[in-house]
Amino acid sequence: ILYAISQSMMAQQPRIVITGAGMTRFTRPQASPNDSSGYEFDQLAEQAAAEALRDSGIEYSSVAAVVASYCYGDPACGQQVAYRLGLTGVPVFNVNNNCSSGSSAIALARAILIANSTIGANPGPVLVLGFEQMERGGLSRRYTDRPDPVGRHCDRIGALGGNREPCSPGMSQWTSDVIRMFAGAASEYRDISGSAALTSEQLLASVAFKSRLHGSQNPRAMLSRAPKSADDLLKAPLLSPPIRVSFCAPVATGAAAVVMATESWWSNRRLPVTELVDQELVSDFSDTFSDTNSGGYSSLCGLTQARVASSRIYHRQRLNPKEQLALVELHDCFASNELMLYEALGLADKGFAQQYFSSGRWIDSLNGDGSLYLTGRQVVNPSGGLMSKGHPLGASGVAQCAEMSWQHRGLAGRRQVPALDETDSNRWALQHNFGLGSSCAVTLYRRYGSAALERGQGAKL
Repeated sequence: ILYAISQSMMAQQPRIVITGAGMTRFTRPQASPNDSSGYEFDQLAEQAAAEALRDSGIEYSSVAAVVASYCYGDPACGQQVAYRLGLTGVPVFNVNNNCSSGSSAIALARAILIANSTIGANPGPVLVLGFEQMERGGLSRRYTDRPDPVGRHCDRIGALGGNREPCSPGMSQWTSDVIRMFAGAASEYRDISGSAALTSEQLLASVAFKSRLHGSQNPRAMLSRAPKSADDLLKAPLLSPPIRVSFCAPVATGAAAVVMATESWWSNRRLPVTELVDQELVSDFSDTFSDTNSGGYSSLCGLTQARVASSRIYHRQRLNPKEQLALVELHDCFASNELMLYEALGLADKGFAQQYFSSGRWIDSLNGDGSLYLTGRQVVNPSGGLMSKGHPLGASGVAQCAEMSWQHRGLAGRRQVPALDETDSNRWALQHNFGLGSSCAVTLYRRYGSAALERGQGAKL
């Protein structure tokens, strides 16, 4: 009965579609403000927004609201970008949720569209902007005269018996702590599961190589050249066992944008588009800081949150992730985290992340001019993921959403996931985005506008 009621309530909500996307190429942060000409956040975000609006076929004057996502910037950066597009008086919202800021902005845009539809307000689309003008040197704190928002998380490293010494000379404490956390999670997984494979540097190198090869087919990725082999990645400096520099997602500068609208507003316009079907956002649970939790590092790094958020979506949608997900864009801040997320997101059974990845095979992209690694029935991070695209914190979640839009419309070029057989019904795409502090967002998409889908027979990517 409760399930029927919840489904009825969801049915009353408007369907939300992603109508267009834009993205700059992600680049290495500039060495200093003096050599950043052309890479300022407002210029980059304007470029991405203009592309998303053109992709949607609409003018900025049609936009009902703007939601801006960033971490490294003063208040009202969103207005700075929006005003470059036009002075239309629309509300502008600024979102900061660390590395999951982009998905949080998408969640806010979705809420605005649903609310406006409910109260009969401006039914126009919402423009979501994600951007970051990063500095070299990794993550850093801006305010040292007040409590550290992630201090409680970093302090857990010591409480769990971990090392808080800098991973390398000159590395910021925050960057080092994050590396230590995820290295600890990998070792913890090894001890709990009894599988030493996850901390095998050869396996991590293989995962990173897969991401780099995918990224070499993405003209917007920061790391556009793939190494000759996985062994090349084993030559990079070791930071905290088992994590090497080549197993980390590099910080980047860049911007991404998407246009979101309700089905009713978008009707009779271009099809197909991408439908945002469901979304779940969670923060930390008590086990993140519990001394009795045997998986302390795993919770600290968001694996518990990913498991809870994704399982709630699967339950609501009656979805089997192993069989029905065709495309996954997940938050691979480290190669080891991608492996652990295979289990947290239900792609692999507990303790079988290594087997899931190792059983994969290379396949041709849709046009046969690229290669994709198929694990199970999923292609994971065809964009190259954070490992290859780079990680401009506020832009990453929006860039993941843009990839979903391009994939569903066959616009992903050499990394285009092959079309699925009509018999493979109800194939979905999943996005996962995590930010320390913590915020975890899991979002479910499918193609909208397919005749097969509208008949309830599933859709093609």
